[in-house]
Amino acid sequence: MTESIHLTIIELLEIWKKARIPTQRIDSGERKLKKLYEGYQLLKKNRTKSLESCRVKEQSFNNDLQKLFDIAPKDVMEIMTNVEDKQFLAMHRMDVTSCSMAGVDRKLLEKETRKRAREKANDRRKLQEADKSQQLEAHGDLTEALSSDSSLSEGSDTGDTDEDFMVSSSVSESRSTPNTKRR
Repeated sequence: MTESIHLTIIELLEIWKKARIPTQRIDSGERKLKKLYEGYQLLKKNRTKSLESCRVKEQSFNNDLQKLFDIAPKDVMEIMTNVEDKQFLAMHRMDVTSCSMAGVDRKLLEKETRKRAREKANDRRKLQEADKSQQLEAHGDLTEALSSDSSLSEGSDTGDTDEDFMVSSSVSESRSTPNTKRR
């Protein structure tokens, strides 16, 4: 039974995900479904009794059954931002049979896809800028080290001259060619 409850909640979460409605955690949904199942088992035991309390419990169970697949958190209306999704959830809570999902909202899907692409491009841009700044800092540290070494060597009697110091061609070429990318 535990496995079937878990699978049911997993399937239910997929449906709610398609409806773009935030949901409770899986264990909360499983607890709710298990509690409803146990309540049903108690009602089955007392179904032949004609007591008023049994009829009240049956009515309460029917009300709970209407809310069976409502696994949204309590503050879902504050969490959700899309007005159409809020309206859908409100209609679903009023009358479960009055609303259904027809398919994918293509306009919203395209809008979200463009937004994700912009965010990725922005993240890439930030990473490139961070890399460039690190390279510039490293280059600045190297320049400072070279200038301090050259000032130390000027004061020493090693006999080294500026003519002895040769810059390798790979370093000089990399500085002369800019790092630009064509789009």
